[in-house]
Amino acid sequence: MKKQLTIGTIALSLLLTGCTVSGGSTDTPTTETSKPATASVEWEDYAPTLQSDIDALTAAKDCNALQEQFNNADSNNTATRERTGHNNAKLMRYLDEAMKTAGCY
Repeated sequence: MKKQLTIGTIALSLLLTGCTVSGGSTDTPTTETSKPATASVEWEDYAPTLQSDIDALTAAKDCNALQEQFNNADSNNTATRERTGHNNAKLMRYLDEAMKTAGCY
């Protein structure tokens, strides 16, 4: 199951960014204090502490909790769209970047 979520996460990330897979990596090393880019997430539409909670999980390199947050965002996608008019794609992208920053994959 974990493998499927990771592959799905990568596929979603590629879809959202319009990227294609190519040989080699251009990723730069991150530091423990690195945070994912805020990438236009509509933070005002979520719990007030969500971004700081995700950033704390990223700094702690808590991959399981970050994956749980990602899964929750995916599960609540329709409810968020009905409540706010947008889905959780940007939040899920932020969480994907957080997992990369934390060294989860």
